[in-house]
Amino acid sequence: MRACGLVNYRIGMIAQLLVGHGGLDKYRYKTELKIPKPTPGEVLIKVEACGINNTDLWTREGAYAADDDEQGGWQPLNFPKIQGADVVGVIAECGQGVDEKRIGELVLVALIPTRSKYARISLPPFLCFGT
Repeated sequence: MRACGLVNYRIGMIAQLLVGHGGLDKYRYKTELKIPKPTPGEVLIKVEACGINNTDLWTREGAYAADDDEQGGWQPLNFPKIQGADVVGVIAECGQGVDEKRIGELVLVALIPTRSKYARISLPPFLCFGT
């Protein structure tokens, strides 16, 4: 699954980028980002609504920055990063192996915490639930 922000296909994707750990000054608003292409088994979602939750805030603050971190132990991040796992949108494009009839389908994206040291299941990191 690849989520993209607002899209103007003439200029690109609009997104808020996190460029490092710290305060609100670590966000950059960009209006001409390259629209990602879905790889096999993925879909590209045109985001209609999204939210930033406590995990996004703690990530910005650096609480999940190291493997031995008591608060989470997530893997180190590569910046810039587009945050937000709470996403609703429509499928705009399908990667190889995904039925193209899904284009236009309204979907809710659910984060599945498979990277946590506490995860006991093996699922893709995001699941896309359709209508």
